[in-house]
Amino acid sequence: HDGTFGFDDRQGLLLFPGLALELSAARGPLHSAISVRGYPSLGSMSAASFDYASIAILGVRSKTVLEREGYFYGYGFTHRAEAEVGLEPFALRGELAYAWLSSIEGLDRAQELVNYDVHLSETALEYGASAWLVPEGFPLQLGLSFEVRRRFSEEPAAKRVVGGRRVLANMGLRL
Repeated sequence: HDGTFGFDDRQGLLLFPGLALELSAARGPLHSAISVRGYPSLGSMSAASFDYASIAILGVRSKTVLEREGYFYGYGFTHRAEAEVGLEPFALRGELAYAWLSSIEGLDRAQELVNYDVHLSETALEYGASAWLVPEGFPLQLGLSFEVRRRFSEEPAAKRVVGGRRVLANMGLRL
């Protein structure tokens, strides 16, 4: 399950209505914008700290999806902030995303078999910066991005921090 960043970063979050603030300004070729959002969330996230071998004892059962697939279901919050400043045709952008999920205790399709319900907590932190060339009247925009992802994973018996960085060349189509 190792992904682009070298660790399992599966997330499937349902975001409920939340709060958002957006501000933007432009004066001639100079423009800027900022947005901040926060949402309650429900969903699933991979559990980097969970090691099935540590509870692989005859008669001990945790949640089925955690044992088999290495992720859990939970509830939490997701926050996102973005900023951009530009002088046409150039723009600099920054992003920050934070998601926290705490496991829902006791929910499993084979609940009668669960006798060790591991409480898990996962925090996903992502941030990055990018530079863009967005020529007026041209349908393509070109960019170069630097991204960092960190996962802070915690269960009663273990804590783990994993992460990675990457540089991307981007091309987008403007309609």
